[in-house]
Amino acid sequence: MNASGERRGRPLRMLPAGGARLALERMELAIADKRIALGIVRTGVAAFALPIVVLGGIAAAGASLPLEPPVVVLAGLLAASATIGGYLLARGFDGLAAVDQQLAALRRRADAG
Repeated sequence: MNASGERRGRPLRMLPAGGARLALERMELAIADKRIALGIVRTGVAAFALPIVVLGGIAAAGASLPLEPPVVVLAGLLAASATIGGYLLARGFDGLAAVDQQLAALRRRADAG
């Protein structure tokens, strides 16, 4: 508020009363869960893509890199990163599917009521 008592910025949002308000809050929570699932997918893509980029660099170096124990350890770490990335991708997509089902059920309930 400014000195004259007027409110600046966004106007106040009018919330419905009763069951409609509860349905709106449930939808907002479901959308927040969807954002979390999308963050998990984004992290999974990054963890899954890292080994591909590193292995591409190793392949580009070709014959100049000797196959020594550090490269073997690096390959193990990259395999672990790809595994974790795959797990995160699967978990994130499962979460997205579950949230989409939850939102569809909330929409059906709101349309029926």
